[in-house]
Amino acid sequence: MLLPSLQVYKIVPGLEKDEYDRERKFYADRGLPCPKDQVAEEEKDSEHQDKEDHEHQMTPDANTNMDYHRFDEQVDLLLECKLLELASTPGAMSASSSSSATQPPQLKCLKRKYIRCSSLATVTHLKKFIAKKLLHSTERYKDVDITCNGEPLYKDHTLKFVYVTRWRTKEPPMRLQYVPKEDPVSAAAPPTVKQQQITAAANQSSGS
Repeated sequence: MLLPSLQVYKIVPGLEKDEYDRERKFYADRGLPCPKDQVAEEEKDSEHQDKEDHEHQMTPDANTNMDYHRFDEQVDLLLECKLLELASTPGAMSASSSSSATQPPQLKCLKRKYIRCSSLATVTHLKKFIAKKLLHSTERYKDVDITCNGEPLYKDHTLKFVYVTRWRTKEPPMRLQYVPKEDPVSAAAPPTVKQQQITAAANQSSGS
């Protein structure tokens, strides 16, 4: 009974290496390449080519979506919490204490308020970023409003549009303020002293 070659190699130590050396010497004496060497080189070249193809596929390209917009025009931003600015103004403590019952939960200051991102990003992207960092859920992005120069920004505006229309020729970074979205019912500002005087005068004239 003939034994498979692998079993023979296990039984006789060094047989496989001796046979391989004799085969290589046979082809070398005749100036011919050894078939086993050719197979090994072809397998090595194939593995090297597969590795290069894989690295090429994983390399970011400006014409693909794998670059995460690194090749887009970039914009520098400074994201500030508007409530913290308001809290530092005179009389803010008394006003906030009187309306604390109806005031929405306050946002905190971002640990990294300076960011750089693609100019194609929208205001909604910034809202989701802030909601993820401070409210721990991107689903709560609707609870955040963003303003520039005191003007609220529309959710679908790109940062490039905001920069051109709001920041114009100012030096970067573009300063944006975020604030919790207010309840329309509780967002109505209380009447000023002048408005109260006008209302009182109108009531007096109508009563007389």
